[in-house]
Amino acid sequence: VDLIEKPLGVKDRRESKNIVVLGRNMMNIYGNQGTFDAFLKAREPFLAGAAKDNPDRYVSQRHEISMESMKENILRIGGDPSSIFLTGKLGDKVDIKRELYRFSEQFVTNLGFYFDLQTQNTIDIVNELMKKGVISQEIGEKLQEYMNFMVGLRLKQQRVLSSQAHAVYLNEDTFQKDLKKLQSELSALRGNLAFLEESQSSDQALKNAKKAVMDKTHEIEEVKKMAPGKIITPEEVEMLNTKYLPFALELFQLSKDWISGKDDALGGAGAAIGIKALEVIIPSTPKGTTTDTPSSTKKLPIIEGPKLPIPGIAPLEDESAAAAPAA
Repeated sequence: VDLIEKPLGVKDRRESKNIVVLGRNMMNIYGNQGTFDAFLKAREPFLAGAAKDNPDRYVSQRHEISMESMKENILRIGGDPSSIFLTGKLGDKVDIKRELYRFSEQFVTNLGFYFDLQTQNTIDIVNELMKKGVISQEIGEKLQEYMNFMVGLRLKQQRVLSSQAHAVYLNEDTFQKDLKKLQSELSALRGNLAFLEESQSSDQALKNAKKAVMDKTHEIEEVKKMAPGKIITPEEVEMLNTKYLPFALELFQLSKDWISGKDDALGGAGAAIGIKALEVIIPSTPKGTTTDTPSSTKKLPIIEGPKLPIPGIAPLEDESAAAAPAA
């Protein structure tokens, strides 16, 4: 941990509050492999230990971290009535990474961390969970198709734009309205710059005003690249509406079922391995009735089945008589 944190400044080290759970699915991209392996080995006892905030529910801290992280994502989506994971519909523009891709990526990587899978690739995580029988073949393949399609859209956007911080337009009227607004803002900024030049302002004031004009000009250029049809084609919009958004609704429900502790939530079995089993309890006996159990709870009785003869072994005489049908 010291070797990992040494390059960080004081502020960064202060913000790195819980180094033992830093990252869910990690891989060494650059640096000493031995240090990285030592970190993972030292971290494992913490993750395998008792859950920190809800030990009555979770088997280990690993299970708690992954499920509670996913729960935060579910609450974020659930609090946005316009989310495609709630409506199944596209708006006038869409942020590919934030609105279409991010939730599915969080879902899969949390599952990978939950089951302690030794892979970082989301498609590989789904493959491993299908092999384990946790995710059904049908759900797994639909999830992989969904993620592949969204990754394809992200790559198209990155090829055209210099950043991923913009939403892609799907409606021409909305695009023209936003473009005109930006152009009006640019005109106002140029007016400010002209005023500062006329009033012989300081070099710093002029520098700031020129930068504001340049930034707004760049923003307009980026928005023009996101005009309807330039990144997401009409055919892709149709695929989103007919195939992938209906699955987004299904995916949101799958995630809620998993967090709720349903063992078959993902179409297979074993999804609830990180949740402690609750003891089955019979309600206490109503007041005024008698009971032979002093406790307010009673365990279910064990009901024995009939004693059937073992194959290959002749029953005793009394057993034969008891088993014979009445005349």
